[in-house]
Amino acid sequence: MIKLEEFVSDLKDHGFESVLNYYFKTNCYSSAHESYNIFANLKHGLLLDFQTSSGGVGSGRLHYELNCEDVTDRQRNVAVLYVLLNSSSIPCYDDRKRLAAKAISIDHELTSHIHKFERYGLRVNNPWKFYKNHNLFLLDSKEAELPSGECKRITRQKIRNLPTDVQVMIGAR
Repeated sequence: MIKLEEFVSDLKDHGFESVLNYYFKTNCYSSAHESYNIFANLKHGLLLDFQTSSGGVGSGRLHYELNCEDVTDRQRNVAVLYVLLNSSSIPCYDDRKRLAAKAISIDHELTSHIHKFERYGLRVNNPWKFYKNHNLFLLDSKEAELPSGECKRITRQKIRNLPTDVQVMIGAR
């Protein structure tokens, strides 16, 4: 498990800034508190949410929206294969049924994933164009256990609490 300080330093080196964080108690039987964090890279249209676990980085997701307008079929195929093989979440598609957005699970290879954009000449929409199509859930592990309707309400509230420039980036404003 990567240490939180190391991970945050790496995020900042790649243009991310903290836009929301809070502490929560993991369960009623423990006195341990973990943190839930949202970081954004406004220049590249990337949103990252994660939570800590025992002082290190636990689960998290990198959210983005691919710009499919001027991508060659080969680039799109490589991107689709790479993104789908490195994620357990369901992709979002644009109005022409092309892969548009994805949330990938984060690990030690986060920067490698970001470098794939440059390597294959891929860009992300900034601001996002298909926000309404995203299955964007910004939840800590306790919130993720709640019914779907409650999860959507919590996510909407967190989005309202994000800085205006981040709301604009993800197409929520």
